[in-house]
Formats: sequence, C-alpha cells, structure tokens
Amino acid sequence: MPQHPLTDIFFDSFDLHPHLLAGLHAAGFTRCTPIQALTLPLALAGRDVAGQAQTGTGKTAAFLVAVLQRLMTQPAFVERGPSDPRALVIAPTRELAIQIEKDFQSLGRNTGIKSALIYGGVDYDKQREQLRAGVDIVAYSGDKLLGGPQSGLLSGRADLVARMRSNSLFRALRVDKLTYAALEATLLAYVKRDHDAVPVLRMMRLSKDDISRRAQQIVAHVEAAQLKHVKLELIEGESVIGGGAAPSAVLPTSLIALTHSNRSADELNDRLRNNTPPVIARVEDGRVLIDLRTVFPEQDATLGTALASLS
Repeated sequence: MPQHPLTDIFFDSFDLHPHLLAGLHAAGFTRCTPIQALTLPLALAGRDVAGQAQTGTGKTAAFLVAVLQRLMTQPAFVERGPSDPRALVIAPTRELAIQIEKDFQSLGRNTGIKSALIYGGVDYDKQREQLRAGVDIVAYSGDKLLGGPQSGLLSGRADLVARMRSNSLFRALRVDKLTYAALEATLLAYVKRDHDAVPVLRMMRLSKDDISRRAQQIVAHVEAAQLKHVKLELIEGESVIGGGAAPSAVLPTSLIALTHSNRSADELNDRLRNNTPPVIARVEDGRVLIDLRTVFPEQDATLGTALASLS
C-alpha cells in the first residue's frame, strides 16, 4: 500500500476555476489525498474546517485550493483598497511559511494572484514596506515586537477582528488573565513612554560605557577574592538583539570573559548554571562570556558573589 494513498476523487470533479485547475494539473495533482477529499467539499462550500493528517499528505494544497478558489470566484469587500490583502495564512514556523509560499506559487501560477511572504529575522526593510503599502490584518508576537508576555496578536480593521472574535476557535485559543494583565502593563508602558518599565527595552537602552563601568566593578570585586585558577578580563563584544531563529540586530557591549586553568569553558559554564541563583552565560572560543546587558544593575552584587565563589 502506498505511504500516502490517493482516493478516487478527482480535482476535476470540483467546480474549480479553470486557471486554478490548470495549476493543479501542471503541478501533477489529479486525484485527491484522503485529507483533501474530506475537507475540500466543505471548504469550497464556505464552511470552516479543521483537519489533521500526517506530514506530506496534502494539507497545504487542501487549504490553498479553497483559498484560491474563493479569491477567484468571490468579489472582494467594497472597502478594500487596491493593495489590501484578501487572505492571511499564519504558519507556526518560518520553514512552513516558506513551504506554503512555494506551494502557492506552484498551484497559483496561472491565477494572477500575488502573495507576500513575511517572517522575522531577515529582510526587515522589505517586509516593512509591504506593511506600509497597506494591510487589513497584521499578525505578530507580543514578546518579540513589544517585549511583553509570549502571545500572538492580531491588529487591524475592527470588522475583521470582530469576525475573528466570534469564531469558535477564539475561545479555544484565548489566553489566560495573567497574560492579559502582563500585556496591558506592557502596552501602558508604551503609552506613557516609560521604556524602562519594559525589561527588554531597558536592556537595549543601556550604553556601552554604562555596561563597561559595571563590568569593571564586578571584575575588581572578583579579583579581590584572589582566585587561584580563575582569570577574568574585559573584552569588546556585541549584544545580539531580536527574536526567533535569526535575530539580526547587534549593539556594542563589553563582555566579562572567564577562563579556568584546570577546567574547560563548558565545565566552568556548568558550574555557573548550577549556582544558586543560576548564572546563564555563553561559551565562545574557549571562554565563558557574560554580557551585563542581560543582567539588571541591581543583580550585579549577586553576580559578583557567584563569580568570586568559583574555584
């Protein structure tokens, strides 16, 4: 039996737009997989559908066919501008978003419908221009964009947001009250321009000179303990700013570099992680590096004590 068997239902049996059907045939799609055969009749009729199937069984093609068919056969909203999007596909990972875009280009090759692939970490200016051109709905992360609690946010036209709130999935996916409270506090900090109230913004606003002064004080404190095997030095470095798999912005900083005459950098790093409280550093070029941009000033004394306790 094939790994992903096909059904006896042909795409030609659906009343698909000729240009869409031509794209399917050009991509080698003639018969439906089980997930396509079960979901397409409902989706093409305008029904909401939730489906689950193994990887490679044609789930992406199933919803793309339904979306493309609707865009080609149903008129856009009267209020829609020339550059406003008509459909939004949200994917949990960048890799899946890229794959969906690739499948769209294949299936929609004859439709004349344009798409925009947007994800974090790369080509920020291009994505910003796409947003400036005008959109109805924007999906973004509350933690990555705002520095607040981990959450997924949707902003845009009030009527479209209201329709999303009335969907039964909204109740299933809604966040708890603690997340709402943390998000409210974050947004109020932006409204009041109290940037220091948002921890990540507070860290990003630190100057290299401020970090250097603090680092020098910590190094002096540790050196006063006269540790026999531990060596500390200050080196130039960069703080990597961003979220997701590929943060792309950097800020200049000063790093505390530690080495041990009898222990490897990984062993020294493990000692710090097992400290109470744990000290989270990084290992590069055989040294343990600590960036005080990620340490609040009120924690400097605790960090100094932890470093002075190394032997």
